[in-house]
Amino acid sequence: MKQRIKFFFIYSLFFMLYFATARIIFILYNFELAETLSVSDVFLLILHGAHQDASVTGYFCVLPGLLIILSPRMKPKYYRKFINIYTILLIFISTLIIISDAELYRNWRFRIDTTVLLYLKDPADAAASTDIKTYIKLLTIFVLYFSLSVFLYKKYVDKALKKFKKSDIITSLVFIFITGSLILPIRGSVGIAPMNTGMVYFSENNIFANHSAINAVWNLGSALEKFQKIEKVNFFDEKTAEKNFHFLYPPAKEKTDIDKVLKINRPNIVIVILESFTAKVVKAFGGKDGVTPNLNKIAEEGIIFKNFYATGDRTVKGIFAILSGYPSLPKTSMMSYPNKAEKVPTITEKLKNSGYSTEWVCGFDINFADIKPYLLHNKFDKVITINDFSKANINSKWGVHDHIVFNKLYEECKADTSLYFKVCMTLSSHEPFDVPMKTVFRGNDEDSRFLNSVYYTDKSIGEFIRKMKTLKNRNNTLIIFVADHGSRLPENTSPYVPGRYKIPMIWTGGAIKKDTVINKFAGQTDISATLLSLLNINTDDFIFGKDIFSKQSKSFAFYSFNNGFGFITDSTTQVFDINKNDYFMYKNTDENNVFGKAYLQYLTNDFIKK
Repeated sequence: MKQRIKFFFIYSLFFMLYFATARIIFILYNFELAETLSVSDVFLLILHGAHQDASVTGYFCVLPGLLIILSPRMKPKYYRKFINIYTILLIFISTLIIISDAELYRNWRFRIDTTVLLYLKDPADAAASTDIKTYIKLLTIFVLYFSLSVFLYKKYVDKALKKFKKSDIITSLVFIFITGSLILPIRGSVGIAPMNTGMVYFSENNIFANHSAINAVWNLGSALEKFQKIEKVNFFDEKTAEKNFHFLYPPAKEKTDIDKVLKINRPNIVIVILESFTAKVVKAFGGKDGVTPNLNKIAEEGIIFKNFYATGDRTVKGIFAILSGYPSLPKTSMMSYPNKAEKVPTITEKLKNSGYSTEWVCGFDINFADIKPYLLHNKFDKVITINDFSKANINSKWGVHDHIVFNKLYEECKADTSLYFKVCMTLSSHEPFDVPMKTVFRGNDEDSRFLNSVYYTDKSIGEFIRKMKTLKNRNNTLIIFVADHGSRLPENTSPYVPGRYKIPMIWTGGAIKKDTVINKFAGQTDISATLLSLLNINTDDFIFGKDIFSKQSKSFAFYSFNNGFGFITDSTTQVFDINKNDYFMYKNTDENNVFGKAYLQYLTNDFIKK
């Protein structure tokens, strides 16, 4: 019995040290953010993180404990052989998760969860985001960490297994108690609340310190457990939540006068969704100078929305918000649930029913990230994807570069004599930022490569607009440029900061009545409602959208990130962390804090009901 108790102790200690080492690897890998940590932060995050390490270790120890209980007569050599295979497999899977998490966090700024499953459906496309040097680095770290872990396991833990002798019934009885007591570290407390992410958060102002305390294996396991199950949010009783939500969308007392915005009642409409175009790189929206000279010029000739926000941080969330007026939820996107997505309206079908021909144009594979089912739900008359371009033009890791896609869009507009609605999605400003253009922003760092890719897409935009102005129907066409989401680049903006979600939206084209600046706070979910209201088409189905031009509509924007939401108005900025049940950021002058919470609660309940 002593040998088994000693083994169990050493086995548990091994995994506790294994996960502590994993946390150090995570911090070192994200060294740019590690500079924000003090010595006390490192000590505290390891101490607090040990709670989740113990939880995962507890799960790992259950099977070895059960085998001791159930098999007192099992030959020690068979027990040892099984435990060795079991443990090495656990080390392999855990190391894979830990190393992947370190790289994903560098890009996503949240710990690994079921978001990764969205990309594993199309591994080839997902792999295109990472260059070969990164793969070599990750593989090297994986091999070293895995090999060292196995070596230490063999040297210390397996050594204890070698001393096993046949067990007896008393040992089984003792291990019933020992194995049963694993519920304490697994659950994390004796109170009502079981282990959760909030238990390891300790810093009031350093989100990276809190994130570093999370155990990647626990986080992924917890996310998988909740996968396909979105939990209700209960800040208020249902009636109060509904009342506060509906306050944000007062009924319009009068329709927006289309003549004040457009020259004609039924323009051709082209929406260009720009990959990762953050406001940080567009001077017209307060961003860097010299990155988007063409968009800046276009902004001078059209309508610009100065305080415009993305609903989330992924392309699928942006597409869904733009075409269906439906917000992003923390941790997930409606597009990931095709059965629910089919119950949400689309501007595409609304316009199609009003006499518009409809078309989608992109240069990538729409089988990626559940985009195809959603495009089918839109019922586009025509869908152009990577498969509609020659192999010679598939010259990007993701597919076809933007200047070729814009040329295709131009040709489609030129050939279309009907009243049309077209949506085009760019891709060249997506990682790994390789573009077919002479380098403008020199340097191999991510910021420089990102800025260079944005400059290239902007150049393609300039050429596209120049050609569109030559068309006979140029004065009947409205062109809308809007980003799918913001970007952490440049300057590595944290995932909860409002500036990461501020994006450009510009309306241009010959159908525009006059150039103007709209300062009202708004977001992607408002695009469909605004367009349809202008065209006098019913918008009752778009419950999360407002007519931005309406005098009655409220000035606010809502966005969500992995663990919370942001709510912004003319007088308040609220960024809420769901795990902490508290605010990251709170700036308020004359409004209370109920509306952002009410919005999220109403949104979550609506999602669950669908």
